[in-house]
Amino acid sequence: MFSNNSNMPFTHHLLNDGYGIGFTAYSNPPTVTLPRLKGITTGSTPNFIDAVLNIAEDDTSSSLGDNDSWVKQMHSNGWRINMFGDDTWLKLFPDYFSKTDGTASFYVSDFTIVDNNVTRHLDYELSAEGKGKWDCLILHYLGLDHIGHKGGPGSSNMPMKQLEMDSIVKKIFHDVLENDEDTLLVVMGDHGMNEVGNHGGSSIGETSAALGIFSSKFKKFVDADSHDWNNGCKAPVEQNPDFSYFHKIDQIDLVPTLTTLLGFDIPINNLGNFLPQLFPLYSAEEQRNVLIKNALQLKVLLDKSKNEKTKLEEDVSNIESTSTLLE
Repeated sequence: MFSNNSNMPFTHHLLNDGYGIGFTAYSNPPTVTLPRLKGITTGSTPNFIDAVLNIAEDDTSSSLGDNDSWVKQMHSNGWRINMFGDDTWLKLFPDYFSKTDGTASFYVSDFTIVDNNVTRHLDYELSAEGKGKWDCLILHYLGLDHIGHKGGPGSSNMPMKQLEMDSIVKKIFHDVLENDEDTLLVVMGDHGMNEVGNHGGSSIGETSAALGIFSSKFKKFVDADSHDWNNGCKAPVEQNPDFSYFHKIDQIDLVPTLTTLLGFDIPINNLGNFLPQLFPLYSAEEQRNVLIKNALQLKVLLDKSKNEKTKLEEDVSNIESTSTLLE
């Protein structure tokens, strides 16, 4: 998504022109889809039994049910969520979606149908009529993953598939984001892959996943005060073995960030931190409140894990400095 081996020029344009923020997001092992989806929706770290459940297609014990997540928060707040793509989402959240079209993820020799099955919905979903029937749209494409499994990250099939994904970003931007600063687009991989295209383990390639957050609201800050969301980093970035692209974060940091941006409660089992790169969206007092909210949620989780009431070094609500709260 970011390097000079990436064939995603429009995505690079959005990052370079102030519409997007780039991250290399550490995805906790096991780096397979089911546990990673649990992580990026609840903010918790996965269990290795989830790697087994990932291939047990008839298993229902992997459902998150009533576990707290941003999907549950959206549903509880009356949001209509449409999901197209990897049917792991249907296994995890069987009752939360208004409209679905699931695709089995194990036909790894197919690079085309699995993605066309998602894209064929976009013309309607992004039309004036379609946009009025959802509040959150989840699109989980599988082609890049399948190409990696068959030919590795250097497969000759990669450039065209990346360009196809770039065209999806472009369509969503022009049809939704360009004239609507209250819409957020998150583009991400649930995991990476190693040098031969496999994943599941803990190598740096498998645990380094791209994450881009895009909004027209970001562009306003650039135009108003020349704010640089990516600290001078421009795409494409020279490919490097450390995957040091843009900002390095934990993937689960998306969870408190997303729920806070949307005005929801942070999921109770979240271990992530609000992304400070987004602080410019808030006033100094709002930044402090965001961090206090995150800190208190983490304290409750700590208290539950120890079955006792822990005492913070000082009451976080009395801390005035955002830098101190971050520490």
